[in-house]
Order: sequence, then structure tokens, then C-alpha cells
Amino acid sequence: MTTNRIHIFREIVIVLVLSLVFVSSISIKTVNAQAGQVTLKPSDDTYVDSSNPNSNYGGQTDLEVEYWVFGSSPYQDIVWLKFDLSTIPNGAVIDGATLSLYTFIVGETFNVYACYCSDNPWTELGITWVNYPRIGFISVDSVSVATPDKWYNWNVSGAIKYTQDNARANPK
Repeated sequence: MTTNRIHIFREIVIVLVLSLVFVSSISIKTVNAQAGQVTLKPSDDTYVDSSNPNSNYGGQTDLEVEYWVFGSSPYQDIVWLKFDLSTIPNGAVIDGATLSLYTFIVGETFNVYACYCSDNPWTELGITWVNYPRIGFISVDSVSVATPDKWYNWNVSGAIKYTQDNARANPK
């Protein structure tokens, strides 16, 4: 896992992949209430590039994202972040979740969308533009990005709630 720098140039989609692992749907576990904040780092982080559709960018230091048009052809990079939520105890109630990303280069003001994707078999070193999951995208927040060298935050509580509700409805 590397520390990532984000170059932002225009409109971006950031895809969150949240993975829940359940041991058994019939096991009973006591959960003690705890207040506090937990920071999760992505288990996988990369981007895909429409102008280089067979290339993989896993393991890079930077997450480069952009949207541009050359002639009449649009090109786009999409950031993919996967988070493993299996360390969160069954029965835990999450009051809120925030995705924080830092920008280094911003060419102009634009909206960045955080989306949830329920299709999570991709890996950091295997995903490309050609094979990225194209189903289950749910937009959870949008932020106007205008300034470089700044932290931006997206409210991704909706993605966590969707993941928890889906896991309860479809236990493994």
C-alpha cells in the first residue's frame, strides 16, 4: 500500500468498494458500545485510464484522475479505492463515514463524485479500463474541487449503510 497523491484536472468519479466478510449468519456475538473514530486505509487503490485501456496503474505513488476531450473523443481516468470492513464487528452501528483525499494539482473547478460499487472482485494490480466493474454504481456524494494542496471530504455514510443493509438482507 502506498501513499497516494491525486492530480485532479476536471470531472472525476471516485469509486468506493466496500467489502464485508461474515463468518456465519447464525453466530451470536456480544458487541460492547464504543465511541470514537476509526480510520481505514484502502486495501487496494488504483485508477483506470480510457486512453490506455489495457494498462494497469496499481502500485503507483500517485492516483492521477482527469477528464478531457480530444477532438470529439472524451477520455477519463477513474480512481478505484477498496476498503475491507470486516474488522467492524457484527451489530456495530456506524454513525457516519467520510472519505478524505488530498489534491496536489487542480486545473479548474469541477465536481468530484464518490460512488459506491457493489462489484468487488477486482484487484489493485489487475484492474484496467477494459475489465473494471460496470455494474452497481451508486453516487453517494459530490464535492466541488477548486484548490490544490487541500484536503477534500466526501460523506460516504450512504455507502456504508447500503453495504450493511445489503449484508443483512443477503447473509452468507
